[in-house]
Amino acid sequence: MRRSSISLIIFVLLFVILGYVAYSFFYAPLWRQNLDLRDQLQKESVRLRTLMELSRYTPTLEVRKELYQERINLLDKILAPNTETPTFLVEMEQVAKNQGVTIQSITNPSPPAQVDGDTVSSFQMTVTGDYFKVLSFLRALYYFPRIVDVSALSLEGGAQITAKIDCSLYLKPGGAK
Repeated sequence: MRRSSISLIIFVLLFVILGYVAYSFFYAPLWRQNLDLRDQLQKESVRLRTLMELSRYTPTLEVRKELYQERINLLDKILAPNTETPTFLVEMEQVAKNQGVTIQSITNPSPPAQVDGDTVSSFQMTVTGDYFKVLSFLRALYYFPRIVDVSALSLEGGAQITAKIDCSLYLKPGGAK
């Protein structure tokens, strides 16, 4: 009986050892892989919830994008790039014709300079016309499609007025588009 007890103990020990070896080689790696997959799934779940949360705001962001794009396009029109001074002069002549005044002279715009962080080109122009047409021209400068700052104005004459206007044209820095 002793021999069979020892055999049984050895058999049980071998069974336990083989069970532990099987556990270590087969089950434990699968268990670790399962834990890793569960962690990845949780991370992906958080990412998915974040994306779903962000997708709720997509229509609002699209509308805002369109508004900002419209503002950018408006600023592109308003701020003349440095290379568009001739275009500006043609546009100014057209505004003068539309308002019924005559541009007698425009000094060459000064080279662009930095003023308070903005690129500005200064010039002086002389226009003639009756009082209401000169006034209409000045109002048209306010609504001109580019930013024009009138810094000084002097008027001379009677029925026919000569207006000397000191202006600054705001340019896009470096001809940016």
